[in-house]
Amino acid sequence: EFLAMYQKTAAVTFDYFPDYKIGEWTQIRDRALKPESRVVALPVKDPYHIIRNYIYIIELLTAEC
Repeated sequence: EFLAMYQKTAAVTFDYFPDYKIGEWTQIRDRALKPESRVVALPVKDPYHIIRNYIYIIELLTAEC
Protein backbone atom coordinates (compact mmCIF):
# COMPACT_ATOMS: atom_id res chain seq x y z
CA GLU A 1 0.00 0.00 0.00
CA PHE A 2 2.80 2.43 0.91
CA LEU A 3 4.76 1.50 -2.21
CA ALA A 4 1.71 2.33 -4.34
CA MET A 5 1.34 5.70 -2.58
CA TYR A 6 5.05 6.40 -3.14
CA GLN A 7 4.79 5.53 -6.85
CA LYS A 8 1.74 7.78 -7.27
CA THR A 9 3.49 10.66 -5.46
CA ALA A 10 6.65 10.17 -7.52
CA ALA A 11 4.67 10.19 -10.77
CA VAL A 12 2.85 13.43 -9.90
CA THR A 13 6.02 15.08 -8.58
CA PHE A 14 8.13 14.34 -11.63
CA ASP A 15 5.30 14.94 -14.11
CA TYR A 16 4.30 18.37 -12.79
CA PHE A 17 7.05 20.05 -10.75
CA PRO A 18 10.23 19.94 -12.86
CA ASP A 19 10.47 22.49 -15.67
CA TYR A 20 12.70 20.55 -18.06
CA LYS A 21 12.97 23.46 -20.52
CA ILE A 22 14.85 25.68 -18.07
CA GLY A 23 16.14 23.00 -15.68
CA GLU A 24 14.25 24.30 -12.65
CA TRP A 25 11.45 23.21 -10.30
CA THR A 26 8.04 24.88 -10.08
CA GLN A 27 7.85 26.16 -6.53
CA ILE A 28 4.09 25.89 -5.99
CA ARG A 29 1.01 24.66 -7.83
CA ASP A 30 -2.67 24.98 -7.09
CA ARG A 31 -4.98 22.02 -6.51
CA ALA A 32 -5.47 21.67 -10.28
CA LEU A 33 -1.65 21.41 -10.58
CA LYS A 34 -1.36 24.73 -12.42
CA PRO A 35 1.70 26.84 -11.50
CA GLU A 36 1.17 29.78 -9.16
CA SER A 37 3.39 32.84 -9.12
CA ARG A 38 3.12 33.66 -5.42
CA VAL A 39 6.04 33.07 -3.09
CA VAL A 40 5.54 30.31 -0.54
CA ALA A 41 8.38 31.03 1.85
CA LEU A 42 11.63 32.35 0.49
CA PRO A 43 11.94 33.72 -3.05
CA VAL A 44 14.43 30.93 -3.79
CA LYS A 45 13.73 27.33 -4.69
CA ASP A 46 15.26 24.46 -2.79
CA PRO A 47 14.77 21.15 -4.64
CA TYR A 48 17.26 19.52 -2.25
CA HIS A 49 14.41 18.65 0.14
CA ILE A 50 12.45 16.75 -2.51
CA ILE A 51 15.43 14.62 -3.52
CA ARG A 52 16.49 14.16 0.12
CA ASN A 53 13.03 12.76 0.92
CA TYR A 54 13.10 10.43 -2.09
CA ILE A 55 16.50 9.08 -1.04
CA TYR A 56 15.14 8.49 2.47
CA ILE A 57 12.07 6.66 1.10
CA ILE A 58 14.23 4.47 -1.12
CA GLU A 59 16.46 3.65 1.86
CA LEU A 60 13.38 2.69 3.90
CA LEU A 61 11.95 0.54 1.12
CA THR A 62 15.22 -1.32 0.56
CA ALA A 63 16.18 -1.76 4.22
CA GLU A 64 16.03 -5.22 5.66
CA CYS A 65 13.46 -5.53 8.42
